Amino acid sequence: LVVGDLHLSSGLLYVEGNLTITGKVSGEGAIVCTGGVTVTGQMNLSSDLVALVAGGDVLIDGQGTGNGGTRMQGLV
Repeated sequence: LVVGDLHLSSGLLYVEGNLTITGKVSGEGAIVCTGGVTVTGQMNLSSDLVALVAGGDVLIDGQGTGNGGTRMQGLV
């Protein structure tokens, strides 16, 4: 569980099990999760160097995105 925002800085976040992020996700890097991934905030990942790999379902809710919207340019 990540409470708040997650900023990837050319790194790798590896999680055994399910992952929930309550804030926004930004930056460059990879999220690898053996379970499901839920993001309740916006995703602002605009680099070709982004990957989201999950062994379960992926839910990007995007609540509270305002005018910015949610976007991801990369690999899911």
